Amino acid sequence: MLVEGSWSHWQLFIMATSGNVLGSILTFYMGYFIYAKKPIDFSENKHYRRVHSVIQRWGWSSLLFSWLPVFGDVFCLLAGWLRLNPVLSFIAIMLGKSIRYAVIIWFMSFY
Repeated sequence: MLVEGSWSHWQLFIMATSGNVLGSILTFYMGYFIYAKKPIDFSENKHYRRVHSVIQRWGWSSLLFSWLPVFGDVFCLLAGWLRLNPVLSFIAIMLGKSIRYAVIIWFMSFY
């Protein structure tokens, strides 16, 4: 849509960022409510262990990496499961994802 010019840079930025942030917030709260029903066993999956150690070390600021494919969802789920501060978590998620889409739109604007 950016290359063909049917949408402006700002429209695409707002739509992509808001949709992605809302999905991450949903994933955060899934982890938040799953905690009571089913604990996550970190010993079974090495990726979970790695992400868990990063979140334990860096806290909500680790959610700046929520834009990463696959691992970003795990970051959000585990942040909710670990009961990180929701407001600070959402700010970090929004900042990380908005930077991602700003960079993508900036690079694509050269075509």
